[in-house]
Amino acid sequence: MRTPAAVWVRSGGAWHKRAMYVRIGGTWQLAWTPTVPITVSGSGNSNGNLFRTEPAPGSATVTAGNYTVTGSGGNSALSYSWVRISGDAINISSTTAQTVSWSASVSKGSTLSATFRCTVSDTSGQSAFIDVGVSLDYYTDL
Repeated sequence: MRTPAAVWVRSGGAWHKRAMYVRIGGTWQLAWTPTVPITVSGSGNSNGNLFRTEPAPGSATVTAGNYTVTGSGGNSALSYSWVRISGDAINISSTTAQTVSWSASVSKGSTLSATFRCTVSDTSGQSAFIDVGVSLDYYTDL
């Protein structure tokens, strides 16, 4: 049996992809579900700045966030997975949340930066990702 590329049904003047069912032993069974690609977008704050007047501590905790990744499509509930793929050691609030924030101890007069990747997946094995650049600055008036 050849798996169909799509089953299209015309409804309300438009064509829509639909699942295909077969009747086996008097019961309807799902035989095929259309593949709905996952799309990903992100928005929010991925930059943090901290300004202190001198005399200032030699280092301070700088935070950035909240940043939200929105996934759509897929064939089931979506899950989110964050990893740092390059750059400085910056803490992330959660590795599995849709909305995250970042923090790190930053030395006075310096910047930490890193790139994080959020992969959005469904239970049928589809996934898509977005890379987010994070920058944390700590500066003073000197």
